[in-house]
Amino acid sequence: MRTKTRRYYPAMLALDGRDAVVVGGGSIAARKIAELAACGAIVTVIDPHPGTAVETLAAAGRVTLVRRCYSASDLAGAAIAIVATDESAVQEAAWQEARAANIPVNTVDDARRCSFIAPSILRRGDLTIAVSTSGTIPGLARRIRERLEAAFPQTFGAFLELAAAARGRLRSAGVSYAMRDRFAGDVFSSPALALLEAGDREGARALVDACAARYERAR
Repeated sequence: MRTKTRRYYPAMLALDGRDAVVVGGGSIAARKIAELAACGAIVTVIDPHPGTAVETLAAAGRVTLVRRCYSASDLAGAAIAIVATDESAVQEAAWQEARAANIPVNTVDDARRCSFIAPSILRRGDLTIAVSTSGTIPGLARRIRERLEAAFPQTFGAFLELAAAARGRLRSAGVSYAMRDRFAGDVFSSPALALLEAGDREGARALVDACAARYERAR
């Protein structure tokens, strides 16, 4: 009989200026370390033999590298912990320490030793799309995210920036929430993103501004 999958509550964590500890410095850990650093976390990596990617992050001053094996109390004071090692004894020890200290912890590819799971993430400027299979098959979550990349190209970040600025002006002008919501729908279905894809940023800006102006006049 299949064990019932645990349901997770999705949330976005603000980690800027907070301590994050990553146990392990291989290729899988490197992606998670880079993401934590990009979010402003103060990242400490514990690994006696880290990979090249982690060495590069440390050399750039983006993370602190501790070149030794994990030991008890290494997670003390952390706001979040990630365990990215295949050593079962280390996984268990770090999991027990995190649980005792109420530190959110993710053990890569071991849902039993996780108090949270890390989704596959697609970022386009302020847009963040997180895809999760509740830890059952992370490789599938990654492939779903890769399919979404085509629907949300790199220029979507610039599109979101233009739309958000226009929406901010509508709010300042006293346009109601309902009308601002309709504006969001109109600008999303407009050719603005296609114009950005074609390299016409000014054309996209003019289109978004014209759309916003219609709602400002109608308020």
